[in-house]
Amino acid sequence: MENLIWIMLLVIALLIVDIVMLRQRVYKLQEQLNEALKRQVALKEQVVKLADSVLKSAEHIKTLTDNVCLLYTSPSPRDLSRIIGNNGK
Repeated sequence: MENLIWIMLLVIALLIVDIVMLRQRVYKLQEQLNEALKRQVALKEQVVKLADSVLKSAEHIKTLTDNVCLLYTSPSPRDLSRIIGNNGK
């Protein structure tokens, strides 16, 4: 009977050690999760800033292109006669 009590005490002690180790592991995992969440928030803030910067750049480019006037003229008859005249010589 005494041996059975010692075995039960040993099993209880081992269970307590397991519980303590599991609790420590849970705390470490909670800390890792909190750090990951902080990094996620920081990354989200960076993405929002980058998106804002891209939108501002796009607006700036649109403003620039709206104010650009491309002038295209076909060659005048005078220019054509010079081109044709030079090639013919």
